[in-house]
Amino acid sequence: MRFWRFVLGIASAVIIPALLMAYLSMFLHPAKAWLTVFFGLGYIVILLIAVVLCMAWAFVSRRMFIVMLLLLAIGYPAHRNTFGFGKTPPAATTTEPLRFVTYNVKGFDFVVDNPERDAIVEAIIASEADIVCLQEFNTFHNKANEPDNLGEISREAGLPFYHYQKCYENKKRSRSYGIIIYSRFPIVATGHLEYASISKMNTTIWADVQLGSDTVRVFTSHLQSNQLTHSDFEFIGKTEQGDTLGFDSKRVAGKFRNSYIMRADQVQVIKAALDATPYPVIIAGDFNDTPVSFTYRTLKEGMEDAFLQAGRWIGPTYIPFPFIRIDYILFSPGWATAVQYQRKKVPGSDHYMVIADFELDTAVP
Repeated sequence: MRFWRFVLGIASAVIIPALLMAYLSMFLHPAKAWLTVFFGLGYIVILLIAVVLCMAWAFVSRRMFIVMLLLLAIGYPAHRNTFGFGKTPPAATTTEPLRFVTYNVKGFDFVVDNPERDAIVEAIIASEADIVCLQEFNTFHNKANEPDNLGEISREAGLPFYHYQKCYENKKRSRSYGIIIYSRFPIVATGHLEYASISKMNTTIWADVQLGSDTVRVFTSHLQSNQLTHSDFEFIGKTEQGDTLGFDSKRVAGKFRNSYIMRADQVQVIKAALDATPYPVIIAGDFNDTPVSFTYRTLKEGMEDAFLQAGRWIGPTYIPFPFIRIDYILFSPGWATAVQYQRKKVPGSDHYMVIADFELDTAVP
């Protein structure tokens, strides 16, 4: 028994501060305490270990069991933002829900004549969404033999209105890259937000969508990426000491640090724009941050999360890391209720397509 008490004590001495740091990552700007972001990133794993330790202490020490319970209890804000306990979708009603999609399409994988590109476009069309927000979007212009992604989605999905922000365009002006909002309903005003970013693709745009007699402002964001490349994950490579096993942890940590700080600054600009909007708002997109982060907590303040209302479990949206949710649909409370939430995996993108159905307080004709 002494041996197991010792083992549990060592493990708890590591996990308790780690979980506390994860909790703090939600409230501290990364520029002030950037190391906390790594604990927030690993929150799910840290939490799972803490729960196992809590259960083990129940058989060894009542005092430590209570300590671990209290540790888990004070993390309620983190748990609340992470886990969805959505209800079963309601029975069909006479009022059609508003279907909303957000999807990082990964540039349709930047390959011409790629069947994965077709799969992504077909999935968007098949979603029968009323509003679609796409990040890492690209399309050809005036090229008969190249895919007109913008026009094809608009025509085939029945989304005649759109706001497309070109972030890059080739010299021939035959292909562009950016971010887009499609709508089945009229768009009466548009704009974009100015903030510092490493890539022009990491931007935020908005469109005022007229839903019957009401207007909703739709924002879509692709917040600062971590800028990691394949070489950052190559564990075999040259180091300063020669040809040895190596991993440039300093470079990777630096990229994470800079990206987290930049995202935190970006969301403060976005939050100010949300607060100044005279209409109900929806903000959706690839935030590149988890629910246990300064980024998410800032944007979530005063907003509802479609996943938390209608989704279940942890709802990961980034395919390479199955415990991470970084794509979101947030919306103004009292304007609508999320009644269904889905994720769809489509070949060609490293993100899930995220779909939410809303019942509006005012019916849309």
